[in-house]
Amino acid sequence: MTTTYEFGSPGWLQATCDIVKDQLLGSGIDLSGVDYTMGEEFFNVPDRLNPSGAERTGWTVMIRNGVIETATVPPSADYDSNNIADWEAIEHLAHHVFGADPERDAEVGADVAKLTADGKLEMVVRRERPAAMAKAMGDIHVVHNAVVAVTGPRQA
Repeated sequence: MTTTYEFGSPGWLQATCDIVKDQLLGSGIDLSGVDYTMGEEFFNVPDRLNPSGAERTGWTVMIRNGVIETATVPPSADYDSNNIADWEAIEHLAHHVFGADPERDAEVGADVAKLTADGKLEMVVRRERPAAMAKAMGDIHVVHNAVVAVTGPRQA
């Protein structure tokens, strides 16, 4: 049985880092020469999930000349890509499995567009992923779905 964590909790942040790192390492793609920082940051995170009391929480994966490091904090100011989101507004998206229901996939796409228009989600890409990294990551929905598998239900 897979251990699950509530979306945005310290355990979930670490599991997400581990999943992304495992995807990159398990791909067999040579990442030497790749320098890239990506992650997510969340605001309005419930106190129960934010023991540090930080204004924002998040996760970061950094690749420096092929060496992968992770951190359970939002990306630093020099990130290459970062999703910035209101936890409350996007929590329901953390449970969506892509590919299981094409109709629901389309609804999620529309929801993401609305959340973006409403300022509750910002997907910032300052620099596209280098080709080797993009190949190593593969279909981003595979990584998302792996994270969904460790995402437990919302707690009261």
